[in-house]
Amino acid sequence: MKSIADYDKDILQNSNNAELYRLRGIEYYKIEDLYRAINDFDQAIRIDPNFAQAYINRGNAFELKEDPDRAMADYTKAIQIDPKNADAYFNRGGVYSLYGAVYLYGQNDIDRANEFFDQAITDYNQAIKIDPNNAMVYVNRGMAYNSKENFDRAIMDFNQAIKINPNYASAYWQRGDTYSRDSKGIDKAIADFNKTLQLDPNHDGAYNSRALMYIKRGDYAKAIADWEAVLRLNPDDSTAKMNLEKAKREREKAKKEAKAKIEEIQQRYEQEIRSNPNNAEAYIKRGYDFAARGLAEGGNQVFFDHAIADFTEAIKIDPKATDAYFSRAGVYSQNNDHDRAIADYDQVIQINPNNAEAYAFRGAAYSQNKKYDQALADFNEAIRLNPKCKNAYRFRGVMYFINEVRNKENADYDKAAADVDKAIADIEEAFKLKPDDGAVADLLKKVKNEKEIVDRMRRERQERYDRLVQEMDKASTEEKYQDLAQQLRTMRGYKNSIELANKCDNQYQELRKERECREAAEAEARRRYYAKEKRKEELKKPTGLLLQFGMLFAYLYLLWGTGLIYSIKESVFWNIMLPAVLSLVLGIISRLFLKDTMPKLPWGTVFLVFGLAATTITANVWMGGGVAGGVFFVILALIPVTLVYFMWADSYSSIGSNIGLTLLAVALTAIVGGIISSISENPCIFIFIMLVLPAIPGMIIMHKTEGASW
Repeated sequence: MKSIADYDKDILQNSNNAELYRLRGIEYYKIEDLYRAINDFDQAIRIDPNFAQAYINRGNAFELKEDPDRAMADYTKAIQIDPKNADAYFNRGGVYSLYGAVYLYGQNDIDRANEFFDQAITDYNQAIKIDPNNAMVYVNRGMAYNSKENFDRAIMDFNQAIKINPNYASAYWQRGDTYSRDSKGIDKAIADFNKTLQLDPNHDGAYNSRALMYIKRGDYAKAIADWEAVLRLNPDDSTAKMNLEKAKREREKAKKEAKAKIEEIQQRYEQEIRSNPNNAEAYIKRGYDFAARGLAEGGNQVFFDHAIADFTEAIKIDPKATDAYFSRAGVYSQNNDHDRAIADYDQVIQINPNNAEAYAFRGAAYSQNKKYDQALADFNEAIRLNPKCKNAYRFRGVMYFINEVRNKENADYDKAAADVDKAIADIEEAFKLKPDDGAVADLLKKVKNEKEIVDRMRRERQERYDRLVQEMDKASTEEKYQDLAQQLRTMRGYKNSIELANKCDNQYQELRKERECREAAEAEARRRYYAKEKRKEELKKPTGLLLQFGMLFAYLYLLWGTGLIYSIKESVFWNIMLPAVLSLVLGIISRLFLKDTMPKLPWGTVFLVFGLAATTITANVWMGGGVAGGVFFVILALIPVTLVYFMWADSYSSIGSNIGLTLLAVALTAIVGGIISSISENPCIFIFIMLVLPAIPGMIIMHKTEGASW
């Protein structure tokens, strides 16, 4: 990892690199040197005004500087530049949440606060749409829902965050905080705070939150231990100090009160137990009183411990005392010790196999342990034994309700709807059996509200599916198909959403390939154009002119070897015209059909070389120079030709086509020159042929194909 000094050196060498300034700014940000960090982000933006990430980084620095307005402006600018940047939406959502908290807690303006929380949720929704696997966004959206007191939606978001990242400590902490707002959620809250501290032992917030839950349960010793842990982590935490001192005072007060209440209950049964120490019924009744007192004081463990001790004593006296097992199991369940509760219910059922209530409560314990199949079997058995067992219907309805919530969290709304219907049917039956049970009435109301939520989600899912299908029919860009594929996959297999997502992926890949091919073709065309322009410029330079004169000499050498043969009238066709015409025809065919995409083996060039070689050698033999002399002329002519086109051609294939054109010019010149020289022996005409005629076709062809100057 580079240091600030490393970036200093890089910036000295490349002072116009916006990314270097941004990276150095991040290093300053890490050490909270916000002045220099913001200066670097400013410089990055000056160099590149459309640098979205630099705006995001500067917004982060402004937030740390407690300047949320400027942070908001930077995040908004980043979104304008890059509407697909999930970080920009996430960060801006955080600023909206901050504004909402100010109005909620600072000014008690709930309506204004909710407006900001709604804007935050909108930004978090967009961030999730872009990146559905970012657990942090779900946690922040859940916190916004919490602030709006939409606790069910908050729990769903925290659950999703945990599903994405099971080791995300803050997700458990926030979910625990949500559970803690309901008096019935204390145990769940403590379980989440325990998990938070398991993942992050230095999480002072979790210690503080758990301590508050222990206070509600009257467990002052554990609350005191947690606040002492907070102070070990943050010795200057004045709130923790205050809570700790208060908890110690409350503990002493609670001890005195508990002692007095315990003595009161013990005295109530003292005479009965003293008169008959083996009176199991007396211990059971006293255990009831201790358990009731513990419940009345919010789950005070001191009274629960006395209750368990009395029920245990009753069982020792009478091992078949089903009421003692049943009641002790109830206290164990209050302590979330469901395994021990199940063991006690087992004993009740063993003693009395027809005890429907024992099956119902054991089913509830199995349900708490998430053993739903065993729970359902117990509920069904309880109802079979007693069709009017209210608790069996109630507990089974609650289990269906739990399953509904789990299926809803997994976006399986069809199963959720089926479960909530079963839950309503069971809880309504329980309510019919005891219409004056307020707890059942409240539960029924809650489940019916949940049904409305599930039905709405099913409608929204179908509407969203229909909308995405319609958008697929209209989609025409890579970005749109990619976005549709992501959205369809978040529907988690609804109908044929996965198949449609795969189709969108295929369309995206096809469009991307087409674009890449198009861009590659355009790049190749630009490369060829600039290469041609470069050759034009090079050919205007002295070296280019010298090479062109080299070509003229090559023409002259070949002309001298082929043209003079026409002074011999015999066998003109067989010795000269046939190979020259054949070479000319093959060269033209190659040029017309292969053009600039001639393969690596330039066949047109090969034919021309062989044809001209045959012509030149034949002419030289007739003149008495022999085959060796003819070969010498051919090689001497090809040397400058090869040098020119290996230096100036822009690809190997065009080397072949360009050499072919050049040799075609040589062939034309040779044929025309030979014919003219055979017709006239005028020295002036001969000199004109030797010096001027070879340049005309060569320069014309070079001008048309290579851009040479006249």
